[in-house]
Amino acid sequence: MSILFPAAGAVCLFSFLKNRLQGASAKSLLWKAGTSLCFMALAFFGLWGNVRNGNGVAFSLLVTAGLFFGLLGDIWLDLKWNCPAENDPYTFAGFWCFAAGHVCFLTAMIRYGGVAMRAPAIAIPLILAVILGIAVGMGGKLLSLDYGKFKGITMLYGALLIGTTLLSASFVFCTQGKVLRFLLLCIGAVLFLISDLILSGTYFGEGKDRPADIVSNHVFYYAAQFFIAFSILVL
Repeated sequence: MSILFPAAGAVCLFSFLKNRLQGASAKSLLWKAGTSLCFMALAFFGLWGNVRNGNGVAFSLLVTAGLFFGLLGDIWLDLKWNCPAENDPYTFAGFWCFAAGHVCFLTAMIRYGGVAMRAPAIAIPLILAVILGIAVGMGGKLLSLDYGKFKGITMLYGALLIGTTLLSASFVFCTQGKVLRFLLLCIGAVLFLISDLILSGTYFGEGKDRPADIVSNHVFYYAAQFFIAFSILVL
C-alpha cells in the first residue's frame, strides 16, 4: 500500500511539471496540490498504523503536521505565480508555513530521540544552524542574491532548514545509521536543502528560472517530502 502513494505522486508531479513549464495556471496548481496530497496520504497511512499500535504517536503527529505545513506552503508559493499582483503576501505565507514545518520536524526529533542523545549532539547542530542562517541572509550579495524585503524571513527559515539537516545528520551519526527513521529524515532534509538552494536562485537571483531549474527544484523537493513521510512508517 505504501508504494502506491509515491507512484501516484510521481504521476501528479509529471503532470504538474508538464503544465507548469507551459506557464502558471489553475491546472498546474491543482496537479501540484495533488502531488502534495500524495505525501500527506502516505503520512496519514503511517500515522494511522502507529496510532493503532500505540507506537511513536507523538513523533508521527509532529512529522505529519510538518508535512501538512509543507502542503500549505506549496499552495501559497504556487499562487504567487498565478496571482503576481499578490506576490509578496503569498511568498511570506509560503515562508512561514515551511518554517513552521521545520519547527515540527525539529521538535519530533528532539521529542522522540533527544533523550538518548548527549546534549552537544543537539546543541551544536542548532547553534551552527543559527550562525549559518544569519550568514546566508547577510551574504546575499556574495551569493548574487537580492533578498529585498524577504531578508529577515530568509535568515529565520534558513536557520530552521539547516537546523533540520544538521540535527538529523547528528542523530544519524550518533546512532551509526542504525535508526532508520533518522536516516530517512536526514536524506529528506538534505534533498530539501538542495531544493531550496535551487529555489533561492529562482526567487532572488537572475537567469535561474530555466525549465531545468523548475524541474530539479520540484523533483528534489517532492523526493524530500516522501522520504520524510516514510520516516513515520518505520517506527
